[in-house]
Amino acid sequence: MVGGGLLTLPWGFIQSGMFTGVFLSLTIGLACAYTASLVVRHRGDNIDMTQLVENYLGTTASRLTLIGMVLTLTGASFGYFILLMDTTFDLVKVRRSLSM
Repeated sequence: MVGGGLLTLPWGFIQSGMFTGVFLSLTIGLACAYTASLVVRHRGDNIDMTQLVENYLGTTASRLTLIGMVLTLTGASFGYFILLMDTTFDLVKVRRSLSM
């Protein structure tokens, strides 16, 4: 997941401006660090994030968490698939030009 974010980070900074980009990056980073500390602190017998959310926030929040996780992974998979297709297309194009 880090790879896809690193590829789009420069574009996001250009679109939002330097001040807004730095502010949002720090804000999101602090939110992620806080969430990670809560997960570690309250983990107990919970196996994964959805069980932790269900114990503290209920079934509806757990289902929303699961949907969010699935959508995030699906988006990342599409991004990597597009990157793989573009790379493969360029490699095939180079191979064809070398064989002629």
